Amino acid sequence: MQRVWHGDQRKEDQDNAHWNRHKGAYNNCGKRSARAVLEIYSYLGHMITEDVATLKEVQIRIEKTRQKFWENKELLLRNVGFNTKKRILACYIFSVFNYGCEAWTYSKTVQKKIQTFEMWCYRRLLKVPWTEKKINKEIIQMTDVGERLLQQLMKRKLRYAGHIMRGSSGPLLQLSLEGKIEGKRGQGRPRRNWMDDVKEWWDKFRSLCDSNRRLGVALELTADLPSEAVIERWLSEPLKAVVVPTSLFLTNKKGYPVLSKAHQAVIKSLFKLEVQVIISGQDRHPEKTIRAYQQYMDHLWQSQDPVDTVGQFAKGYEDFLQSPLQPLMDNLESQTYEIFEKDPIKYSQYQKAVYRALLDRVPLEERDIKESVIMVVGAGRGPLVRASLAAAEEAGCKLKKVYAVEKNPNAVITLENIREAEWGDLVEVISCDMREWEAPEKTDILVSELLGSFGDNELSPECLDGAQRYLKEDGISIPAKYTSFLAPLMSCKLYNEVRGSKVERGKPPEAPFEMPYVVRLHNCSILDKPQPVFIFNHPNKDKVIDNCRFKSLEFKSSDAAVVHGFAGYFDTELYKDVMLSIVPETHSPGMFSWFPIYFPIRVPIKVEKNSSINIDIWRRCTSKNVWYEWSYQCGGQVSPIHNPKGRSYTIGL
Repeated sequence: MQRVWHGDQRKEDQDNAHWNRHKGAYNNCGKRSARAVLEIYSYLGHMITEDVATLKEVQIRIEKTRQKFWENKELLLRNVGFNTKKRILACYIFSVFNYGCEAWTYSKTVQKKIQTFEMWCYRRLLKVPWTEKKINKEIIQMTDVGERLLQQLMKRKLRYAGHIMRGSSGPLLQLSLEGKIEGKRGQGRPRRNWMDDVKEWWDKFRSLCDSNRRLGVALELTADLPSEAVIERWLSEPLKAVVVPTSLFLTNKKGYPVLSKAHQAVIKSLFKLEVQVIISGQDRHPEKTIRAYQQYMDHLWQSQDPVDTVGQFAKGYEDFLQSPLQPLMDNLESQTYEIFEKDPIKYSQYQKAVYRALLDRVPLEERDIKESVIMVVGAGRGPLVRASLAAAEEAGCKLKKVYAVEKNPNAVITLENIREAEWGDLVEVISCDMREWEAPEKTDILVSELLGSFGDNELSPECLDGAQRYLKEDGISIPAKYTSFLAPLMSCKLYNEVRGSKVERGKPPEAPFEMPYVVRLHNCSILDKPQPVFIFNHPNKDKVIDNCRFKSLEFKSSDAAVVHGFAGYFDTELYKDVMLSIVPETHSPGMFSWFPIYFPIRVPIKVEKNSSINIDIWRRCTSKNVWYEWSYQCGGQVSPIHNPKGRSYTIGL
């Protein structure tokens, strides 16, 4: 087979034939004649079909094995011990079936046929008539089989895979192992291949190890890289190392080893996860020595794209779980304010929104005489006050008064110092909770920055509903609208981080899995596009204001994966088309004030490609607290409600 595939010309001339790997068929195409393509071809007892499918091979092998069973009927059905019969079955019967199984790909249909045939053999050995209607589980208990036939076949395939990866046979044997076919494929869903088996076995192995944090993955790069979706899926695994065979390296004009651009891109994406790089194989550039490969990897490391503003700010926070801020219950520290004030995007967008609002409210001919009032609620250390003053100056509009309302006494001291040094009497600092303050006048524009990573999770709706009484009838709220988003997420690392969290005194054992976390998502994969969840508009014109919400969402998994929770985002319309967003597709460039939020689940769920993932999420409210509850449904599994009645996590009013 190798001579044919490697193009031994003498053999080809002798047989007038060659193997066409692009169609997976045996073509008779010598110099004298061209004959029809064979749909199925037998080579050394292994059936090769035109579409390189395993099903036909398994069907033929089952019939041959069944025939061998009946040839040994007298031996198998005589009155000897059942253990002896099992040994005869394994030695004389299953050995016929197992031949060449290392190159099979195990689709669901193939697995079912193998299991059905195995049960047929056991029922004959036990002499169980079909009229007894015993289920397969009972038959297995009666036979006391230690290892099922399908498990044996998969073990052999894994051993063969190890043999190929350790050997130096080139890409030929690897191609036969993967079960791929080049060129166009027929209609219908993609056929299952070796990589599908690998992913399924890895998921099973990880589950058997209870997703232990010491479990890691080493990937080996191949000449033919998988799709971006498959690469993205593996980037969510606990990767520890990447093996780069020397056979992948090309030679540049100066004789040095280099990788293709596609392989360079994969290596650089793996660098972000700080994996170890292992060079394997023979030295294909002996004149440059093996050190040339290491030098090239050093070059790739140094030639990575420069880290952007967000990356610099988030350095060290990747996959680090943080409890969401509760600014109504707790007074923020000066260091926290300082971090937020460094954001170059957020306050420029706020300034733009106030500028646009002033232009719309004050006609050009009235800008010299009409004075506007601005209230900044939750003023912090004053960045929104500065943005409002700068916007008024840019718009050429007069301000009557700017009220800076802040309940944190430490921040109020800073505001007073700035007022005395810079702002003067134009700004009045109010040390009070915005919901309790009685304003001396109505305001034209109400400005706030009470948004959390999930939009409403820092109680912006409750605060602004209490403060909107300060607005004039035609007054403007900035922000005017915000929407939260959710998407299913796969991240073994985040799951283990949550599982390793300590349970606070008085909380149930499930508490770490019943609270959201703010986290810079890194070693993870988002399985579907984020969908909108809760929407809040300000000012709220409803006669009876109720901020309780419920939303049911359905997602489709982009690939076979394990769901470890849901990633939350938000976007906000500050004023008209002036936006801020942390949703991946619309993320405001350079903004780092908010990381996504992570809603974990207690039991990870395995999903197939394109399977449905449903989540129900509630926003519950009382006079003292607000909290979220969530549950999911997938593949007939329904989870318990997480955080019922806020038993593990609430946001205090």
